[in-house]
Formats: sequence, structure tokens, C-alpha cells
Amino acid sequence: MKKKSFAKTIRKAARNSKRKMIDFRQGESPNIGLIAAVRGGSTLVADMLAAQQGMWFYSEPFSPRRRAYLGSQLQSLSIKQSRQDCRFFDLNRGQNSEMLQLMSQLNHAVLPTGTSRRTYFPLKSDRICLKVLRASWLTDTFAEQGMQIILVIRHPAAQALSVMRLGWKFSAEIYFKKIDFLENFFSQEQIIFGNKILTEGSAFQKAVLSWVCDIIYPLKFSEKVSCQLFYEHLISEPELCLGYLSQTLNIKDTKIMAHILSKPSFSSKLCTKDTIQAINLGDSQLLLKKWCSQLSDTDCKAGQEILDCFDINCYSMYDIMPKMDVK
Repeated sequence: MKKKSFAKTIRKAARNSKRKMIDFRQGESPNIGLIAAVRGGSTLVADMLAAQQGMWFYSEPFSPRRRAYLGSQLQSLSIKQSRQDCRFFDLNRGQNSEMLQLMSQLNHAVLPTGTSRRTYFPLKSDRICLKVLRASWLTDTFAEQGMQIILVIRHPAAQALSVMRLGWKFSAEIYFKKIDFLENFFSQEQIIFGNKILTEGSAFQKAVLSWVCDIIYPLKFSEKVSCQLFYEHLISEPELCLGYLSQTLNIKDTKIMAHILSKPSFSSKLCTKDTIQAINLGDSQLLLKKWCSQLSDTDCKAGQEILDCFDINCYSMYDIMPKMDVK
């Protein structure tokens, strides 16, 4: 155990040393902001983007578990909140100003976090990819920093079941404490319905409602999303999706993306053995269908009622695939 800990310390020290030596100079292509909900396929897509030569990659810099790397930059925002409670959707004017300053620093790779996995010779990087899971309501703010926004979406049923299995909190409980904020985006009928789910609904209903809250702004309200990628399309139609990413985001190395797509991602440690086996076997249908057997007819009906209430029409609880095609 001590040997493993020592080896981990050495690897961390080596990464930190390499990061300090990398010379970041912004290239012609805009930086990328990857927005997604937790357990929504973001790690897989992020791994593919981070593998591009010259890409400087940040993984969830706004998460409390990452704040040791950011020093005091986030102290005045939500440092006292737990990891699950941070969503940054109701910042006051002062907090928003400091967040803009922090984003600018991230956008120029000047903070002591992130790194470039494949640099240009000699140790040069020219583009940034920022993976964000708990700040989707800041999508427009990221775009205003000059970032090209990619929204990664996974079926709400599959994502909800994964969150439930891991025993994570339901983020909808956080949002519905701020009714004055929600009134800017949700109707009274939607707010009443959401509160009813949180007081009387099943765990599955609460998890689906949380998916809605975490993804609805970039999905329905933002006009700054330039690339929308459905996880199910990526798994079932990889060549088409890789071509779409290459064209939309000006990504050059699709071969390494295809290679990464065929392997379990870093977050696979949170997956079941059946899921990892399906990935290793390249069985896309098994990978996409496995959640269906876990839902009853009652669950499907209740989940669909939530999607209908909040006007989410890209998915149905009765179909594993999105209703929209790859753009």
C-alpha cells in the first residue's frame, strides 16, 4: 500500500513539474467548454478532446474537491457548500464578477491546475478544453469568454439510475430552494409539479427531475451552444459523431478519439462490471439497453410525465435513442 502511495506521489510531482514547463500560447481555434450533467458521458468525450495534441485540459475546476489546486480563487463563491450543492446558478453581483475573473484566468491557462497530455515540441500548448459538470447555468458566461460550447447529453433514465446506484444527492432539491430564481425560467405549473415530486415522488422521479434542472438551461434556454452531442449517438454511430466533432470543433486527430472510444473511460470505476464488459466487447446495444430492464411501467410513465411537463422532447422514456439526429 505504501509503495502505491509513493508511486502516486511521484507521478503527481512529475505532472506538476511538466505543467510548470509547458508554454501555453493561444492558437487560432477557440477554446472549448464541455457542459454536461454528472454521469452523462462527459468523461468519455473529455478524454477524447484532451488527447488532442496541444490541448490544455481542465477537469471540473469548480468542484470543491478540486479547490486545493485553485487556492483562494473560489473562497468567496461557495466554498462552504458541499460537493453536491455547488451549482453556481444564483451568484450575486460580486460573486459573478469574481467568477468572470476566474474564468478569464482559466481561459488563459494561468492557474495552477490542468495540464496538456500531448504537447507540441518542445512542451507547447495552444488550446484549452474545460470540462464543467456543476455549472451548466453559466453556459453563456463561458461562451462570452470566447469558448466554443459543446453540450453532452445522456438519456435521463440511464443517468438517473446511475446517480441512484451511487447514492448521490438529488440536485433538484438545491434548485427548488431558490424558487425566486426558478420563476425566471419555469412556469408556476412546473414549479408546483417539481415540488410535488420532491415531497411525494420516488427516488427515480427525483433523479429525473435533477437531470432536467442540471441540463435544461443549455438545452432549452441558451443560444450559445454550438455543438450538441448525444451519448447514445456517440456509442451507436461513432464514425458519424467523430466526423461531426471534427468539423464543428476543428478537431484533427479522430483516430485517437476512436481508440479512446473503444476503451473504458476514467470514470468507468463508477460503472458496473456488466457495463465495463460491454465496453470492452464493443457491444453498443447492450451498453445502451441495459437500463431498460431496471424500470417498471410505472417508472417509465412517471419519468415521461416529468419530461412532458418541462417540455423536454429530445428523449422519451420508451425509447433508448434520442429523438434528434446527429447534426
